[in-house]
Amino acid sequence: MERFHRSLRAEFRTDRVFKNLGFAQAELDEWVEHYNTVRPHQGIAMETPAQRFGLADPAPDQTGAVAGRAVVVPTVERQGEQWVARRAGANGVVSVNWQQVCLGAAAAGHNIDVHVSEEVMQFWDGEELLRTARRETPGQVRKKRASIPGSRRNLKTSVRDQPK
Repeated sequence: MERFHRSLRAEFRTDRVFKNLGFAQAELDEWVEHYNTVRPHQGIAMETPAQRFGLADPAPDQTGAVAGRAVVVPTVERQGEQWVARRAGANGVVSVNWQQVCLGAAAAGHNIDVHVSEEVMQFWDGEELLRTARRETPGQVRKKRASIPGSRRNLKTSVRDQPK
């Protein structure tokens, strides 16, 4: 399984942004079928897993149609209605539209770009996709000024600093 996951990251390119979960699942299913039925594996004498383990062909879907491959590629600017900026907390948690997502301690304090679609949210630290999470809260995502680095610079944080 560890080797499968390494191949999945390297060959499937998990750093992409998909239009929705349906497109992502269709493309993943196609990759897994290729991995199991076409691609030879060195660990099993250059056979495919289907040859070695006698896997049956997967059943076609109910419509018999091949799913589309539309992929949304993140823009360099990462601006627009589908992008929001957040700063990960000290524990690596980011909150978007009242949904908290843990990105891990390595993301703590980092500025995170979030691509929000109707079904998923993808969390980017620079050019690295950290996590894709199912979106649990529908509706418009608030783009708060506090999420932009440096925007809270003028806030008074102490009673001594408050105007008299």
